Amino acid sequence: MDLNLLMPWLGAAALILSLGNTINGFFTSGAKKTAADLVTTRSDLTGLIATLTKLVEDQDRRVQAIEIEMKHLPDAKAFVDLRLSISEMSGKMGRMEENQIGVSRTVLRIDNFLMQQGAKAS
Repeated sequence: MDLNLLMPWLGAAALILSLGNTINGFFTSGAKKTAADLVTTRSDLTGLIATLTKLVEDQDRRVQAIEIEMKHLPDAKAFVDLRLSISEMSGKMGRMEENQIGVSRTVLRIDNFLMQQGAKAS
């Protein structure tokens, strides 16, 4: 058999295989890079999701603490009642102060009287 007749067909087959291999390498090299990028992105997102989950849990814990503290605070009606009670106590304190001034004057007069009586007795 003469190999000269097969040489053009073998060259064409080699060219077709080479082109097929080049095209396959071109398309699969991007897929490999994309797969590697996907793995990196997936691991980055997993870490980010874990961090965000922790932040949300911390925020939830703080909100719950604030809600618990808010339950102990007076509402609007209780606050108005508290203001009225303080005003009432302030009025009573004013009246007590007036009475105390009168008592203080009486005590001073008694003290002066006793001091004068003591001075006369000496």
